[in-house]
Amino acid sequence: MSGYKGADNVYWLFSSSAQAIAAFIGFLAAGFFFAYDLMDKQVEKDETLEVIYVDIKNQYFKRLKALFILTGLSIILSLIVVFMNGYDFGTYNIIIAVIVGVVNVITVIWAITFVIFIIDPDKVKKTVEKLIKEDESVFEPTQGVSLTRANFLESFSELEKLLRDLGKKYRLESFGRFRDFMPLGQIIRSLYERGAINMESLRELSEMNKIRNLVAHGEINNIEQRIGDTLNKVRDEIKAKIQGN
Repeated sequence: MSGYKGADNVYWLFSSSAQAIAAFIGFLAAGFFFAYDLMDKQVEKDETLEVIYVDIKNQYFKRLKALFILTGLSIILSLIVVFMNGYDFGTYNIIIAVIVGVVNVITVIWAITFVIFIIDPDKVKKTVEKLIKEDESVFEPTQGVSLTRANFLESFSELEKLLRDLGKKYRLESFGRFRDFMPLGQIIRSLYERGAINMESLRELSEMNKIRNLVAHGEINNIEQRIGDTLNKVRDEIKAKIQGN
């Protein structure tokens, strides 16, 4: 067995495939982080994209995690095939080479589909539809009283103004590369960190902000009345805090 010499084509195929896959994933990762940074810039320009891009980032993470695991397996297994090519294990050499080859192909296909997902121009729309479906009881209710899109946005606009006024009261500093004021989601979190609002208010305000973002980008006409009641409740609470009560 020690004098056995495997086929050169197997050696070159799997030694080069390990290098090629590593280089390909490296370039893909560099492009991904560039796209990731662009999302943050877009959120600074349009804060209604915040909850949508958070979900997209979660989707990115899951796909990228699987891709890195596949990449690690492909590289390690390819090197194992190269090493085993110097020994005669009979048909096992062929079987292992085929299995590793399939893993390599799956890795490349997964990487290509990930690139397609990144550059998909409709991913925001698809993500909005996904998020709306997850909260379908809130949007377009089939029973009970509902709140129109226009009424919700009008009420939320007043709530946003009150939150920004409360933020000024607590001297929350403005920031951003593209705007001179803080995104509403950050104001809500900062107010909680300063102790201006409690956990329940944080949860309710975050829910209102999420719904506003989805309404702004989704085809929604009516909203569950409960949301309107909650919005009125938190609006009165914020107004009371501004007045010092």
